[in-house]
Amino acid sequence: MMDDHRSDCGLVDWRSPFKLYRDQEPVGPIVSYWSERPWAPDLVENGGHSGAENPDVQPWATGVFDDDDHDRAERTDRLLRFLPMMQERGRSVPADEQDSEEFTAEMARNGATQADLDWCTRGTWTIQTWDGKHHPMHSVCFIAPRTLRWQW
Repeated sequence: MMDDHRSDCGLVDWRSPFKLYRDQEPVGPIVSYWSERPWAPDLVENGGHSGAENPDVQPWATGVFDDDDHDRAERTDRLLRFLPMMQERGRSVPADEQDSEEFTAEMARNGATQADLDWCTRGTWTIQTWDGKHHPMHSVCFIAPRTLRWQW
């Protein structure tokens, strides 16, 4: 399967396999992926012009990965189950020290730590394609356990 699209790193050749990295450390293989092309509606509106030539319009991609570190994967999965529960209660990542203490305590009750949160929300993420090149991922976020969404 090959899905070429333009990004800030040039033409990306999406022939499998490819691997996920965080801070230059391997995380594991991406086992499935798909991308959204925000300029697709332009095809109709602009008489067949895709808008892909616009470097300011970057596609979003979503990928499911297998984490090579099974313990980290379990911790991350627990955290990603915990965060939506907190949001449903009207709580998000804490804004002040008191909220931070309550949030940390609630995380601990759910088997997650600040280090787990940092692993999910910080760091430099890249994808290594079959040719060995690393391509940066921007605006990375977890949308479900072992599922990332990012922008090129």
